[in-house]
Amino acid sequence: MDMVQQKVDEVLKAIKEQNAISKMANLVKDNKIEFEDSGKTYRVRKLTFAETDSLNEFKAREYFKLVNDKAFKFKDQILAELKEKGISLAGLDRMIKDTHFQIQELCQRLAEMDPDDEKTRVALSEQIEDLEQREAEISVRKFDYLDMSIENQLEARLQRHYTYLSLEVKVEEKWVRAYPTYEDFCSARVSDSLMSKAFGYVAHLIVHHEA
Repeated sequence: MDMVQQKVDEVLKAIKEQNAISKMANLVKDNKIEFEDSGKTYRVRKLTFAETDSLNEFKAREYFKLVNDKAFKFKDQILAELKEKGISLAGLDRMIKDTHFQIQELCQRLAEMDPDDEKTRVALSEQIEDLEQREAEISVRKFDYLDMSIENQLEARLQRHYTYLSLEVKVEEKWVRAYPTYEDFCSARVSDSLMSKAFGYVAHLIVHHEA
């Protein structure tokens, strides 16, 4: 499998998982989300004031690291360079939005159709899979253009640190931090089931808190 297809598969998996999470009602309780993984009970939760201060200090340190590293540029700088090459990210955004709208329409049709109409059900399901593949491919293209921007790198690092501070595991009826140190957390594989769930639930928790 080449690197591009691997990225597409990862994005496609993330899209499906996030769509599944977004459909869960009453997921957040008391600013916490509990879930199971590999026979253990985990939760992510809203940060305390002290943890928020720690996150802000981490943000400041990482920002200055990125600004002083010539390998990274601000989004405006990257967009200006892309514009000179005739590449429009706004066009990719429209394509992603239009494709996502088509997926939602087909999902609605699938939900409302006659359950005994197997032929139509299969056809709609295949169309949805094709569109999800297309959405993932476009998202990867956009991601690759802006991956090395200071803003995107900072956001990714903040999400990782937020998840580290927020993720807890239940041990003998007590909640303890799932990873003793941030270094331990960072050594975990992103593709692990636990990490995939934790990142998705943290994103959902943040959106719920801001709503």
